[in-house]
Amino acid sequence: MRIKPQPAGLMWGKIRVPTLRGPVELAFSQDPGVRLRLEVFLPSGTSGQIWLPVPSGREFRLMLDGERCSGVLSEGWAIFEDVAAGWHVCEVSACSDKEGRP
Repeated sequence: MRIKPQPAGLMWGKIRVPTLRGPVELAFSQDPGVRLRLEVFLPSGTSGQIWLPVPSGREFRLMLDGERCSGVLSEGWAIFEDVAAGWHVCEVSACSDKEGRP
């Protein structure tokens, strides 16, 4: 399954979507253009891709479950591939001038 939030100007939100394998749960919070944090639950027996919008025109940092990582980049989105079932925390944040991508 693909998780691709498009929060626009919303500062936070959450949703629970029923599926045949159990509910998918998602909660996000953001500082638009600076940071987006996503908590997601994928039910047992599933996996997914998680897409997060990257800050336009800025270097950024990606985190998955507290670890800095690199994702696949596609047209303004960072993609976390093959995310296993269970709870995960994904975050994309703009870097300061002294930081850079991994």
